Amino acid sequence: MTDADRARGGRAIRVMMAAMSGWLGGVARSETRCRRAAFGCGALALLAGCSIDDRNVQSTAGDPGGSETSGLTEPGGSSPADSSPADGNSPGSSTDGTGAPGSGAPAFAASGANDSGPSGAAGSAGASDTCAAGAQRCQDGTLYVCNDGGMLASLGMSCGECVPDTSECAGSTLRVCSSAGVWIDRLQCAGSQPVCRAARGSCVCDERSCPLGQLCSSETFSCVEQVSDCPLPSPIAPSDDHDLGIVSVRFDPATGSADVRLQNIGTGIVFFDTVLCNGPDNCVPVLEQNTLQLGARDTVDVTIPNTRVEGGELAFLDDVPALAAQALAYVAWGTGPSSNAFEALANEFILNWRPGERIQVAPGDSGFVCTGNANEAAGFTSCNPGPFAP
Repeated sequence: MTDADRARGGRAIRVMMAAMSGWLGGVARSETRCRRAAFGCGALALLAGCSIDDRNVQSTAGDPGGSETSGLTEPGGSSPADSSPADGNSPGSSTDGTGAPGSGAPAFAASGANDSGPSGAAGSAGASDTCAAGAQRCQDGTLYVCNDGGMLASLGMSCGECVPDTSECAGSTLRVCSSAGVWIDRLQCAGSQPVCRAARGSCVCDERSCPLGQLCSSETFSCVEQVSDCPLPSPIAPSDDHDLGIVSVRFDPATGSADVRLQNIGTGIVFFDTVLCNGPDNCVPVLEQNTLQLGARDTVDVTIPNTRVEGGELAFLDDVPALAAQALAYVAWGTGPSSNAFEALANEFILNWRPGERIQVAPGDSGFVCTGNANEAAGFTSCNPGPFAP
């Protein structure tokens, strides 16, 4: 082979290599355009994949400037290759979902991210309200219940004047709301439970409603057996002339009466006719048409009406007030509407009571017992006497 032949062969090889290099470069640039085209096409183009369309690729072979064009052009007629560099960070690059330049993110991605569909609160009422799970509310004639998320949801039921399963009091009548939203009378509060309490949905007792021997419990609001916290009565006769003493008084708020115990505090037997009075117009006989006989330390119990813990006086008289010559025993207590009508009579012959003194009953106590001198306030202790035993 001559030198001329070797020269021609070398030129041919270089031409072929240049052509191949140009063809490979065109393929690479076509792939780049295809990726850019995919960003502009939307999610469908991404799923479908990217393929080279030979019709949009022109080989640079024989093109001295090495330029190429794509079937996709940017607005204004410029091609992607001419208007933005490959890294997408120039002012001409595509925008992200917020429209901010320079991110290189496709616009359709932002559109898809912001398309959240119907709100999760759809179908609920009072979306801005919060409530306790399970609570019900009647709103615009429709019954709603609070779900676990603290939002009201319609039960698909109409409601009227009230919320179902709630309670109210109409005087002493307890009413409950039916499932139809209508008030229905449930209980008439009376007897030992005369007070309507809507919050409890029941009738309850009060301090005056329980029968003798019972108290209204502040915990259960029902009548319970009374337990005495009083010391044992231990009266002291102030002198040998004192034979009788009032040793225990228990007020009954349910009836407005008082149970009174009279005791022979002397050493002999006493016989007398007597009445028990709280003021001149409120008296009861101790023993009907009979003379009372009491041995040493014996007792007799009497119940007198219209006698309350707030204040008053008790006098055992030897006859009805208009004919009485003396008071055989006497006490006075409290700061309420007490009367001292018989205090002077009690001290007619002996000092049965220190003038002007009053036994003070502590708040919450229901009576008092004698634990000292029977003729002075200091000789009595405030407490809660139990029912008198026979």
